[in-house]
Amino acid sequence: MSDELKYDSVKFTVFCIEAYRAAKGLSGREVTDLFDRHGVLDFIEECGDVLHCQGEANTIADIDDYIANHREAVRGK
Repeated sequence: MSDELKYDSVKFTVFCIEAYRAAKGLSGREVTDLFDRHGVLDFIEECGDVLHCQGEANTIADIDDYIANHREAVRGK
């Protein structure tokens, strides 16, 4: 991956964290803890091309869905 693509990926990840934080009224620490616990940063990296093409509300909804599905998968083990 080129430096420019890495930079764009980091910018988009930060955008997702900040958008989620603002939408949910959470602190930055709360969001990063939540994202770490559920592997959301990996999800953003893997699906960034699709997420990037959506609006902010849809990206937040997809992150919520991913977290909910991850919680269910963890409970099911």
